[in-house]
Amino acid sequence: MRKLSKLIANALLTLLAVVLIFAILEGLLRLVLGNPSQQNTPYEFNPDYLVSLKPNYTDTFARSSENGGNRITWSTNSLGYRGAELLPDPDQRILVYGDSNVLARFSEEKDTFTAQLQAQLSSQNPDTSIEVINAGLVGAGTDQCVLRMEHELPRLKPDLVILHIFASNDMGDVIRNRLFELDEEGKLVKTDFPLLPDPDFKSETGIKARLKNTRLFALAGRLNRSLTRKGQLDPAAYIQSIDRTNDEEFRVYKERRPLQFSHFADHYDIDIAIRPQAESSIIKVKLLSGLLQKASQICTENNCRLMVLIQPPVFDLCSNHLFGPKDLSSYQDYRPERLCSVIGQACRDQNIPALDLFPVFSSSQPEQLYFRLNDDHWNDAGQALAARITGDFISQNQLLF
Repeated sequence: MRKLSKLIANALLTLLAVVLIFAILEGLLRLVLGNPSQQNTPYEFNPDYLVSLKPNYTDTFARSSENGGNRITWSTNSLGYRGAELLPDPDQRILVYGDSNVLARFSEEKDTFTAQLQAQLSSQNPDTSIEVINAGLVGAGTDQCVLRMEHELPRLKPDLVILHIFASNDMGDVIRNRLFELDEEGKLVKTDFPLLPDPDFKSETGIKARLKNTRLFALAGRLNRSLTRKGQLDPAAYIQSIDRTNDEEFRVYKERRPLQFSHFADHYDIDIAIRPQAESSIIKVKLLSGLLQKASQICTENNCRLMVLIQPPVFDLCSNHLFGPKDLSSYQDYRPERLCSVIGQACRDQNIPALDLFPVFSSSQPEQLYFRLNDDHWNDAGQALAARITGDFISQNQLLF
């Protein structure tokens, strides 16, 4: 009995020591980094297009050590767009829709695509007040952008809408989100599925939630991701895992099952890249074409111009990522330019001006235009090049002024 009591006492002392060490480390981290935010997400459920950015929200993004380790503070205005409050009546207003590449929470405000485009156009037209609105949203697909255009264009009255399409995953978003589908005649229609909050929005309570809201938990997560990046990842196995996920997503779509995938669960559109004649590839392209037609109609109804900006996937250009064109080249039908070219063709079919960045990015040391390893976004240099080329495209095609 005395031996058992001693074991229990030792166990309690060990547990007390662990708790004390945890508390000390957590206190030191909070002293250096500040308290973790209870509002740990800048996103909220939107009943029309699934996800919105919260208005008047400030957040911090930490780049990985491989990408500089910078800490970026970014914020939204009272309307939920990144950046300052909108101008009351600019001479020219451009509204840029897109995903996390447009939002660019990983870049300082001045280095974002939208800010650099505004700076270029303003320098070329010093007597004209030009406003470029950042309407980017992490994880957003073309389907969500089109629904936002329906709601926002009548109020914002832009002169030009730039619809940014990330060729890496935006066509797959339409399958995952289940906002639109094709009817029996192959025409784009809204689905009748109820729109529900994203699984990532489910709040947790109890000890588990408290532990997740600690600096130590966040630090452990970053360390785990760093070790994963530095570990030996088999590109072929990773590509196959994406392929399996893609197949499951398409089965859900085809069988009209309820929404199962998060708005934020984006991945490379492997089917279009390596199996362009597959049923899923064909349907994705048809859905995109229908959405582009709808976007064009919305812009016409709101008396503004539309252009599409096509950003190529890092996996089709660079070798310093989880996989690259050399790994994909083992598939007979793979072509690095395909994902961009099918979007370009869909734009031509709808008579929409489109700027495909693949040619200029592929010939401009693409490894210098994107972040490294498992971050597939363009970096500050990539955004600068895209802004310059886009500004020239707008001028050459007389889309403004």
